[in-house]
Amino acid sequence: MRLDKITIREIKFEWGDLLSDVKSQLSTAESMVENENPYSNSSTLKIPLTDIWSISTNSCEFSSPDSDRLINNVSINISAKDNTKDSVLEAMQSQLGPTSTERNGDRYGSGSVIKNCTWKYDNCQIGVSLYGGIRKERGEESIGIIYIHLEDIELLDSLYTKRLKEIESDLSTRVNINSIDSFKMAKKQWITWSMENHKYPSLSPNFISRALNGFYKREIFKTPEQVQSNINEYEVSIWKSTSDEYYLSNYWETVRLTKSINTSWVNAKPAKGGGYCHISIGNLSINNEHSLPESKALVNRLEELMNIEIKCHQDYDC
Repeated sequence: MRLDKITIREIKFEWGDLLSDVKSQLSTAESMVENENPYSNSSTLKIPLTDIWSISTNSCEFSSPDSDRLINNVSINISAKDNTKDSVLEAMQSQLGPTSTERNGDRYGSGSVIKNCTWKYDNCQIGVSLYGGIRKERGEESIGIIYIHLEDIELLDSLYTKRLKEIESDLSTRVNINSIDSFKMAKKQWITWSMENHKYPSLSPNFISRALNGFYKREIFKTPEQVQSNINEYEVSIWKSTSDEYYLSNYWETVRLTKSINTSWVNAKPAKGGGYCHISIGNLSINNEHSLPESKALVNRLEELMNIEIKCHQDYDC
């Protein structure tokens, strides 16, 4: 069963709406807050909300990765007034039916989640997290939060992957096979968003990753088959296109190397943990055991090609 629409106060919200669509339904005198958290990467719109489904509430926040991307999360703070944890669950079950999953927390501090319940639909999930006490944030006193999260990967693919597919199609014809230079890591590399794969067992990892990369505006795309056939899951490669552009690939995904690309390199030595090496080039992450010469060799080659310095941040795996 799908859940495509929901009414929140006078707002008729449906999946596919932008923040501007919600904002257009509000009065110009409406008390609203945009992008309340300056440290968040999301675009948000927060409005007062007194109740939903007979549950007293404080506010509702709509969020998306950017103003031109659809809203993928709605969160509603449950008021500490006129509610109990049992009454909240009873009201939600009366509205939504039996829960799909229930989980009790093992910590009972006032800020800890002591119970989480979800209701699963084909395209989204509704959940409620209840706290061990009253949580005070930004002038609100809440005993929990109701969240509504979009999980319609096909919708994201239909709206936001055209550009990545065009890049992949074009690049597949421009690989200089003789230029492929490989570096073997001690750890298997992974595809971006691999942690999401279990949610969509009928879809390929490439489909899932491309849909989410397109939605979040990540400059990363599927590795061309000509490159993929020359490396394995432990290797990364630097290669050149027939138009003299350089690229970095693991078995799954690829980024174009430019001088302006963001880079980072962390080498964490063993402490409580066993240590690790993590290199980020744009949106592509490379993982290795700590302090290995292969990591340094890869970084040296990248620095040479892009004419930049990639500083190593030394740390301990605590």
